[in-house]
Amino acid sequence: SDGSGANGTPGAASMGGRTLRRASSVGAAWLDRLALAAEPPKDKEAARAPVFMDAAAMKDKVRKNLVKEPYDVTKFYHKGGLWSSIATHPWFDKLTLCVIAVNSCWIGVDTDWNSADLLTGAEAHFQVVEHVFCVYFSFEWVVRFMSFQRKRDCFRDSWFIFDSFLVVSMVLETWMLSAFVLILAGYSGGGSMVNASLLKMARLARLSRMTRMARLLRAVPELMILIKGIAAATRSVCCTLVLLLMGLYIFAIMFTQLLLESPIGREHFPDIPAAMTYLLTSGAFLDNVGYTLASLSEEHWAYGAIFLLFVLFAFVTVLNMLIGVLCDVVSTVAAVERETTLVASVRSKMLQVIDELDVNQSGSISKEEFMHLVSSKVAVAALALCNIDVEGLLDLSDFIFEDTEKGSGESKELSVEEFMEVMFSF
Repeated sequence: SDGSGANGTPGAASMGGRTLRRASSVGAAWLDRLALAAEPPKDKEAARAPVFMDAAAMKDKVRKNLVKEPYDVTKFYHKGGLWSSIATHPWFDKLTLCVIAVNSCWIGVDTDWNSADLLTGAEAHFQVVEHVFCVYFSFEWVVRFMSFQRKRDCFRDSWFIFDSFLVVSMVLETWMLSAFVLILAGYSGGGSMVNASLLKMARLARLSRMTRMARLLRAVPELMILIKGIAAATRSVCCTLVLLLMGLYIFAIMFTQLLLESPIGREHFPDIPAAMTYLLTSGAFLDNVGYTLASLSEEHWAYGAIFLLFVLFAFVTVLNMLIGVLCDVVSTVAAVERETTLVASVRSKMLQVIDELDVNQSGSISKEEFMHLVSSKVAVAALALCNIDVEGLLDLSDFIFEDTEKGSGESKELSVEEFMEVMFSF
């Protein structure tokens, strides 16, 4: 028999064979899917951020980022005029920084010596100083706003948006709130209809002006290095603190179990949270560590030995490792900041030389202009500061400016960004 019926319908044997083959193919497909799912996510592992910073990688990133034109808010200003002249004058920035510093100090003086709930009820000199600060910061905001050629460009500057929020809050507190209170007092016949506790909370809003000190940090590069170092070390510090927390938890369980019936156990190790707190203060921060060691040793010498082991782990190892991590991160950030300053200086000098050598004012660099560029002493000195191989640039100049589309040995012109990217790759 051929396995077929009279009407040509496949027989049971052939149907069973196809069913088995289909089942085996489906099973193989599912096995392949399971195998792929069981593989470790290589891309995620590769993309995971490192715990510790790599100075060389960060320097390369700085060079790549500085190839692009840096952000400068003054490019949105009017090319001339009174407002833009004031806003771009260096003395205007210095005066503003001085006023911010004085205002930050004045907030402390006002907090200690001004007991009035409202500005209208304060002494005359407090009112005068507050109005002077409000007038100056409002004037500064107007100067910067009027300097923008297109007013909507002000929303592209984060510092201007930040200052706008502070100026609005200061005007509301100093002028609007005072006027509102005076109007209410007039309607109530001299009585107060305003909740004093609400006004005290409103006065606390002036502490938001302290955030203006962030502009002072920009004027002191050393402080910015420390701030950036703290921000960059966040992940490393968190990993170190997690290790310390794990050690605290393990030793807290150990001491809670061992000293369950002893007086020192009932006093300092009654439960896990209390034991962790006591170990943190006495073992990690070394607060009265001698008393703790003596008390534990009186119970049993092994308890003192375990406590010494915890001190070696927490204080000598983990916390000192944390200090080392912070020092390494700050030194790396300092090196990157120096690299940023150096590359920015080189870029500025190179742009000046390129602008002088750009004969046709095309905004791009040709091979002939490049040959004049490397013959400039200023350009060569600037390139040497960044350890750029000038000889390598000369040797590969034909390849760099080769026009692969046209062929036949014709050269092409590079834009300034393309040329800077090629230059910093050497």
